[in-house]
Amino acid sequence: MTWTAERTWVTGELATAAMFNTHLRDSVNHVAPTVFVLPAKAFNTRGTAGWAEMIPAQQNTDEYELLFDQTTDEQADIELHVPAKYGGGNITLDLWWRSTATTGTARWEFLTGQAAAGASYNPALTSRGTAGTATNGTAGNLNKTTITWSAALPTVDTMMRLRLKRDADGTSGTDDMAADAALIRAILTLGVA
Repeated sequence: MTWTAERTWVTGELATAAMFNTHLRDSVNHVAPTVFVLPAKAFNTRGTAGWAEMIPAQQNTDEYELLFDQTTDEQADIELHVPAKYGGGNITLDLWWRSTATTGTARWEFLTGQAAAGASYNPALTSRGTAGTATNGTAGNLNKTTITWSAALPTVDTMMRLRLKRDADGTSGTDDMAADAALIRAILTLGVA
């Protein structure tokens, strides 16, 4: 599905399914971003030191949260397929999280690695960006952190490992929030070029 130059329609012309597929469906699909909504439960946490802890959500739901420690860097992974329709535009990762803290900043890092068909699936991970967000001042309320990835973007039709990490020791910038951060979901948007 690629972008096709717009057709100039002629009065009285009979439009066919092929014309609509080429000039409407395929072009719309080309310019629409791909969005992955990733609930906390979709991440792999491995259940060992250095990995976020999966806990039931604090609300009365069937949801889970990923608990990232306040002093030790912890991480969680997820594997995704980069679809053929990805147009090579910037990628954003929106993190929706909460904490019992009412002050301080939580810093997050976004790392990725990718592998094509036929390659070994143990990709080296590269940092794609970090961002810090000050907690909103009310314990338990939602916070949103956005990280934008704009260089060395992924190749289409590959498997991508995405690692999310709380940089609790502040190596990449300030993380001084004195409480755990509970990730509720991440939203990954693959933009169009």
